[in-house]
Amino acid sequence: MLNSPFFYIFLGCFSLLILDAAGAVLSRKLNFNYAWFTIVTVIIYSIISIKISTISSDFNGILSGSVLGLVDGTIVVFIAKNLKPNIGDIEEFSWEITPGMTAAMIFFGSIISTITILIF
Repeated sequence: MLNSPFFYIFLGCFSLLILDAAGAVLSRKLNFNYAWFTIVTVIIYSIISIKISTISSDFNGILSGSVLGLVDGTIVVFIAKNLKPNIGDIEEFSWEITPGMTAAMIFFGSIISTITILIF
């Protein structure tokens, strides 16, 4: 089970969901910008990608980043929208889940994963 890429993808998705929910509530209650949680999100993408590339292949590691990006661009955004985090003074920010934004998150996940796998 611990050598299954699916286990680590599930673990990464679950981590993103928990981080998002906690981050949204904490950013509102403690009055800091929710964008700081992007750093932890990048760390989650990196750890999951490295682990999957070591037990499977580099391609699967990059693919896992894309899956995490898909979850991050859809379910995680939906959670954040409903928990209303503190995003600062951004006037025209939209929480709408669009195909373009989702594609950008998938691309972001694959780029982060590719860079991480190349470095490590």
